[in-house]
Amino acid sequence: MRARPHERTGPAAAGGPQRAGAPVSCQDVSVLFGDFRALDGVSGTFTPGKVHAIVGQNGAGKTTFARVLAGLVEPSGGTVRVGEHLLAGGNVAESRRQGVELVHQHFALPSDFTVAQALELFNDEHRPLGGFSKAGLHRRARTLLEDGGAAVAPDALIGRLPIETMQAVEIARALASGPRVLVLDEPTAVLPPPAMRGLFDRLRDLAAAGLCVIVVLHKLDEVFAVADTVTALRAGRLVLEPTPIGDLEPADVSRAIIGDASVKEVPAVAKPAPDAPAVLSTTRLTARSGSHDAAATDVSLEIRAGEIVGVAGVEGNGQRSLVEALVGMAPLRGGTVSLAGADISGASVRRRRDRGLRVIPFERNVEGVSLSSALWENHAAPRRAGDGPMLDPRALRERCREALDRWRVAYRIETQPAGNLSGGNIQKTVLAREITGDVRVLIAAHPTRGLDIAAAGDVRAALVDAAASGAAVLVVSADLEEMFEVCHRVLVMFAGRVVAEFDRPFDLDRVGGAMVRGEAT
Repeated sequence: MRARPHERTGPAAAGGPQRAGAPVSCQDVSVLFGDFRALDGVSGTFTPGKVHAIVGQNGAGKTTFARVLAGLVEPSGGTVRVGEHLLAGGNVAESRRQGVELVHQHFALPSDFTVAQALELFNDEHRPLGGFSKAGLHRRARTLLEDGGAAVAPDALIGRLPIETMQAVEIARALASGPRVLVLDEPTAVLPPPAMRGLFDRLRDLAAAGLCVIVVLHKLDEVFAVADTVTALRAGRLVLEPTPIGDLEPADVSRAIIGDASVKEVPAVAKPAPDAPAVLSTTRLTARSGSHDAAATDVSLEIRAGEIVGVAGVEGNGQRSLVEALVGMAPLRGGTVSLAGADISGASVRRRRDRGLRVIPFERNVEGVSLSSALWENHAAPRRAGDGPMLDPRALRERCREALDRWRVAYRIETQPAGNLSGGNIQKTVLAREITGDVRVLIAAHPTRGLDIAAAGDVRAALVDAAASGAAVLVVSADLEEMFEVCHRVLVMFAGRVVAEFDRPFDLDRVGGAMVRGEAT
């Protein structure tokens, strides 16, 4: 018997016009997409006043289950009840009327709207023409934000908010209707550790106020930090019915998630040879800023063959700007970038790839794949140097199948659109393409974000293997434990600058302190 990981601190305001929480009961819920069974006879009851974690490998059916509750996906069989009401499947309006709200993994608020405008966009109340004054919008938004626990100005642009603030606005939007059931699809996938603690506090408060909170999670430490019950799916089937967290050990949940699959052990991180040459280097690199990020400023770094260097920092402190400058997506305002001694500061993205630079991008659905294109087309693009002017589609499809199978991607056929995959399987599709062939430099931005336990182990092992093969590896991550496991050195960025550098053995408090204070202690 495991002790409870947290204690309730009493009721807290849940935000918005409140209704009593309601249980969610599922009976033999199945979902078919063509001949693919995304959910297969899932049953379970989720009671109000608790935080219920849904876990499983990528492609296990977690997001499909969340979308069924929200009315975005119609079940092929089975029933879902909220309280005593039988939901009409595939009807978002019906689910919302019964008090079900979904916070998506990929945020739904328009980036070019202000906070007040975005909240009004999702307002169910109908007002007469001319009733949308700026003062009125801001007044209503302030009320929703205060009730929802989001500390942000109504006139702030959505696209310029830190990721954790953007999520807080999404939650405030969901709470505005006074839901009885709040469903969150992988809310921690985009958050740095300090923001996760705030999110978990918020979810516990909402459950204490009587809501039924259902949250899709990947990591065991997150599950045991916030959940009251755990439900596990595997290949669309229920393998662990809603079970009190106190009755479970981490090993129990891990076995439920991966079954007979093995978690690949990360090889020992060998030191690079003392005379290993510098493969990737920058001298006083200064780049432009992005919409969510400070500009990388006066950054000088050097990564040798066989070395893994991590870049840590609270999100928005120049990490994206640095990566975009290194891969050629953003022009430099000053300084240089060199690859194997050659200046590539003005080289195109394609030219850098031809020289062996590979990247796992920040936004897999935008920068990593074309969701509407077939898997084999995504794997073939961009074409590799040396492929020649004529390409054999059959050979490309075979190459794609081999790579996807090696990475244990859950897919039906290589001709299906990438957008049909779960978020974690899309990430593995990107990895299957990038960590292959002659890789001289690998830049990995949040490489395990959204991946299950087994896949995350595969990725970490692949990073170490790439370095062992002579590549220079740069890892940008909000997961300090991950970086401590695989990196030889960790740099900390603050306000666009590298403010600290740490070598093994790493000290969590010192690295975390530099992230927050902007200086090493």
